[in-house]
Amino acid sequence: MIQRIVFRLKNSQLFKDSFWAVFGNGLGNFLLLMAGILIARLLGKDVYGEYGMVKTTMFHMAAFSTFGLSYTTTKFIAEFKSKDSSRLRSITEASLTLSFVCSLVLSVLIFFFADDLAQFINAPQLKPAFRFLSVITILRAISMTGAGLLAGYKSFKELGMNNIISGLVMVIAAVPLTYFYGLFGSLSALALSQLVFALLNLYQIRIQLKSLALQTKESFYRRLLTFSFPVAIQELSYTVSMWGSNLLIVKYASAGELGLYTASAQWYSIVLFLPSLLQNVVLSYLSSLVGNQTSHHYMLRRMLLINFVCALIPFLLVMACSSMIVSFYGSTFEGMQSVLVILIFATIPTTLSNVYVANFLAESRNWMLSILRVSRDIILLISLFLALTYTKGNYAALNCAIIHVGTAIFFLLALILSYMNKRKNIN
Repeated sequence: MIQRIVFRLKNSQLFKDSFWAVFGNGLGNFLLLMAGILIARLLGKDVYGEYGMVKTTMFHMAAFSTFGLSYTTTKFIAEFKSKDSSRLRSITEASLTLSFVCSLVLSVLIFFFADDLAQFINAPQLKPAFRFLSVITILRAISMTGAGLLAGYKSFKELGMNNIISGLVMVIAAVPLTYFYGLFGSLSALALSQLVFALLNLYQIRIQLKSLALQTKESFYRRLLTFSFPVAIQELSYTVSMWGSNLLIVKYASAGELGLYTASAQWYSIVLFLPSLLQNVVLSYLSSLVGNQTSHHYMLRRMLLINFVCALIPFLLVMACSSMIVSFYGSTFEGMQSVLVILIFATIPTTLSNVYVANFLAESRNWMLSILRVSRDIILLISLFLALTYTKGNYAALNCAIIHVGTAIFFLLALILSYMNKRKNIN
């Protein structure tokens, strides 16, 4: 019995792809977490809060600057690979060009409005950091689009190895650069790791393009942008809500409270990152099964189970080790444990939501997904604003964690109801 299961797993392409998505990318992001802990100890709670503000802004700005192409490319590559591979080169080239142009425009805006941004959050000392951020945004956007393309090609092993190498670069560079140059040193290490990740992804994409047979030259710019527009709205909404949450904590509480929340959010990301990386696997496989309702629904249920298990195991480990985890950060992070314990509860509904999100994208239900995600983000921001003003900024990190859990549950229920209603109408 066990031998039969092992044999089936070893010969399952889905298992192999999922393994590399989980192991390779998981290890890469574990290394990023280790680098984050080291940076936190060297910078202290307050300066680490500033680092968290800049880093979070970069990640969310980069996600928006890709105009949703990190998901769109996965869907298009996976779908055309199974039905018309002669268009793959055109899709790849259009995706990378659009990603570079969009991120370049946004980075220029960040550079010129860095002073206004720093003044707005009452942190004028961050003006040079935000200008440096404009460069990292381009690197992050290209690496994200490259990762989406590789997921579409089902090059999950190569993508996983690229993540590991990028994480190693971050760990090796973070300590000396942060020790000697403080905040700018930690941001330089982040930029270096993103540069390596982007270059490695582009190299693997080049290998994929070389292996393609005769290609048909076709412009995919309009089709990609049309599909990506509602996805970009979702990314913008998410960017505004996450960055807005950080802004509210800084303005109504302190950078120290943001430091507590940022440190806890790192562990939230680690618990969630394995199933989040599987989202590309889900999207790739579901996109290739569009039109086959039986296989499509079966794959969806399998992915829900796989994602749940991948989140549950690290969730339980972090819960059990929360006290020890907090001790790693030093004495300035007092009060972090309660924030951490509550926040990681949001990983369970979020990991299940990721599967439904991938399914909505595979079925081209972009606008319905946009409505649900924007509604969630608006509720999050309004709830946090009311909580912070009512408590006068006290326990800001804890309040943000509680609200994050509530909105995650709301979003999952909304996705399930919408999916069940669609299936009911089809049947």
